[in-house]
Amino acid sequence: MKLRIASAIALLSIGVMSCNSSQDVINPTLNAGAKQGSPNPTPTPTPTPVPTSLPILTPNPTPIYDMNPVMTTGTWTVKSYYRGFSDNTTDYSGYKFTFSQSGVTATDGKGGSWAGSWRNTVGGQVVYYGGGSVSVTSMALIFDKSAPKVLFRLNANWNVNSATTSSDVVIDNFEPTAGERVEFVNQ
Repeated sequence: MKLRIASAIALLSIGVMSCNSSQDVINPTLNAGAKQGSPNPTPTPTPTPVPTSLPILTPNPTPIYDMNPVMTTGTWTVKSYYRGFSDNTTDYSGYKFTFSQSGVTATDGKGGSWAGSWRNTVGGQVVYYGGGSVSVTSMALIFDKSAPKVLFRLNANWNVNSATTSSDVVIDNFEPTAGERVEFVNQ
């Protein structure tokens, strides 16, 4: 009995010792290089960093408090759109927005047209628990659920960014998980 136990222990020890050097058998170049102090021949990929902020904008020296006269002039397109801190501008390629006192109409350039509503609240900045910049006003956009997903994504109360001008309006949603920014440009 003692002989069997001793044999089992010996075999187990040999198995453990061989496991420690199994990488030499599987990939001798990898471990040989490491033993000689040379770098690993296969570089370790560097993960792409996840952005944690939106592009920095230059503030407008004269903030626009009332967006009603600004938005109701001309046709607007999306110059840039960030969601989850990632650039998703191409989602809005071809879309045009026309704002009026009674609502907003979005067209996709392919014959599709969707009505929505919007409102501007002077001094109505949305304070998010995740922070955000001070806004002079807020703007709410609402499209029906029948609208395409890209338009439905705009349904929110947005802070009007301090970089807004009469031809370039930037709205931000600083809900911590959203990290959204839409930049409309007047055509």
